[in-house]
Amino acid sequence: MAKFFKSLGNHKNLLAYQKAMCVYAGAVYFSRRFMKPEDRTIGQMEQAARSVKQNIVEGNIDGATSTYSNIHLLNIARGSLGELKEDFEDYLRNNNLLQWELNSDKCKCARRVCGTAV
Repeated sequence: MAKFFKSLGNHKNLLAYQKAMCVYAGAVYFSRRFMKPEDRTIGQMEQAARSVKQNIVEGNIDGATSTYSNIHLLNIARGSLGELKEDFEDYLRNNNLLQWELNSDKCKCARRVCGTAV
């Protein structure tokens, strides 16, 4: 099983990084598929998703010499993930759509896709 955070110097083995890659791919696909090309939110969502994965990479590399840097950059990744979540919630609210229930078939399917993407 892949480690979640502690694998200094080899970020691709981190479960957190693998999940962040799935989030990034999903955000890019979603924003380009469902939003109008002129919508500035597309770039913001893609950059927030990219920031999640990039800060995991940087934290993993810097963590080899500084636990503080590792934790700090992981917190930045967490903040970017929160920003992205808020953008998705805004999209749902602005388009009168409901968020999927955690145990809905659609949500289970999305989790399976991300589970096989690692």
